[in-house]
Amino acid sequence: MSVYKFVLTYSDVEVESDAILCQKFCNPWDVECLHNETTSVSYQFFSLPTIRKIVQPASLLNITAEGFILIPQMFLHIISGNEDRLFDTQVIGDIAMFRLVRPIIGPREIHVMLRLENRSYIGNKLLSAHNGHLIIYVSREEF
Repeated sequence: MSVYKFVLTYSDVEVESDAILCQKFCNPWDVECLHNETTSVSYQFFSLPTIRKIVQPASLLNITAEGFILIPQMFLHIISGNEDRLFDTQVIGDIAMFRLVRPIIGPREIHVMLRLENRSYIGNKLLSAHNGHLIIYVSREEF
């Protein structure tokens, strides 16, 4: 069983966040539930100041895989909400990062959907998937 720990990183940006995590638990006889690889859905709520200059990518969210004997192949995809290309993702070992890569000017509200996929060591079998919904509130102030 995989366990994902959602960790906020305070990089160049001070982030305030609240989160809701819904995890799936299947009845052993529920075949449809057991075959659905999505094991959790999370909602993260961020408050950011206006950021007029980005020198290097700022990690807003780190997701760490725990509970594996071998490190899985993790893939973090931005599914929607990145039309302005403000964000990217990066995976290094057992840490997947959601990062701010361009200046962000408020006031605005941005909804981003992420999908974290955990694949077998050689990458050919999807072991689990985790859907993340990020709601990012950007202040007009730079603080």
